[in-house]
Amino acid sequence: MNRVLAAARLHSMNPLLTVGIPWGVVSLSFAINLAVWSLTDAGTQPGGGITGGVASLYITVLVVFVQSVTQVLPFAMGMSLSRRTFYLGTALAAVAAALAYGVALSVLTSIEDATGGWGMRLNFWAPGQMDVDNTAL
Repeated sequence: MNRVLAAARLHSMNPLLTVGIPWGVVSLSFAINLAVWSLTDAGTQPGGGITGGVASLYITVLVVFVQSVTQVLPFAMGMSLSRRTFYLGTALAAVAAALAYGVALSVLTSIEDATGGWGMRLNFWAPGQMDVDNTAL
């Protein structure tokens, strides 16, 4: 288990890559959507304004983890970690990231719901069918 935690910590060596890039991309996407909603009448459409901008977070995290596997695996193997240990550490890091991102998205969705879609009926953080009233879901 100690080696698996070491493999998981390898993914946190560069927090700018693993955390900064995905949140930077989704923040830029949110800013663009907010600007579009404020300049147009997109929020007055039936059902409010729905965007798929939050998918940029999921896609960017996928790219970051694929890139991390292709670049960190040779380094990990050079430090005598097996592929199995690296895989388990990567899975542990991905689960921890998913939990942290889930909490952050839940908080942002709560703020979005409380403000009426940022005052413009913009459903960004939980678009369409993803928006549920039960926080556990």
